[in-house]
Amino acid sequence: MKYLKSFLFITVVLIVGVFLTLPVISAPLQYLDFEYFVSVDDTITILRYTGGNEDLTVPSEIDGKKVTVIGRRAFGGNEKLTSIKIPDSVIIIGESAFEYSINLKEVILPVFLKEMQGHTFRECKSLQSIIIPEGVTYIGNYTFADCESLKTVTLPSTIESIGEFALQHCTKLTSINLLSGIKEIGYGAFLFCNSLKEITIPITIENIPSFAFSNCSDLLKISILSPGVKIEKNAFRKCDMAIIYAHDGSTGAEYAKTNKMPLVILK
Repeated sequence: MKYLKSFLFITVVLIVGVFLTLPVISAPLQYLDFEYFVSVDDTITILRYTGGNEDLTVPSEIDGKKVTVIGRRAFGGNEKLTSIKIPDSVIIIGESAFEYSINLKEVILPVFLKEMQGHTFRECKSLQSIIIPEGVTYIGNYTFADCESLKTVTLPSTIESIGEFALQHCTKLTSINLLSGIKEIGYGAFLFCNSLKEITIPITIENIPSFAFSNCSDLLKISILSPGVKIEKNAFRKCDMAIIYAHDGSTGAEYAKTNKMPLVILK
């Protein structure tokens, strides 16, 4: 009996200890129609917008604390929102933050933005243009996928990587300037961008993956500046009107010959 009591006592102590060490999960705080969380560095993450405004400006501060993060799915699925201005205090926009906000037409991104995670504006079917500020280095997977009204995307000089399917099915996109700092284009990044007319692959890109520009049916001119870039099978599949411009003896020239595409030799 003595041993049983000791055992029960030790068990109870251990259970109590486990519960005391568990983190306390508090309900989100509320400011107007914004649910938010205060981080350990005393900055604020917007967790959810619950209002019904069509035109919205996100506050830069709440209770004297800077708003620095738009959280995962914070505005996701909001069908009333048509325009939004995100304050310059925000440096991170989380995954799927505006995904399926189908009536969102205009977004003003913050000047000091550093990171846009995947799916950020996926299926924002009314979005027409976007200017990505200097400082952003990566466009995540599916960031603008299925933005069927998107006509212009302005990339900063700091962009180094464009993720998988990042702009797939942007069927009204007519041009995009891939700057020389870009090192990576993801699988299917521009798949079915069938209004795209011209593309220049800068010398800094080492690999053009499968389906990167597949089914870009209106693509007329493909300039491949690097002589040794690796071009994977189906990278330009069903770009039936395109002419490849590449250096003599380059991988671009070889791809054109192998796939029976018209070729112009760059001088």
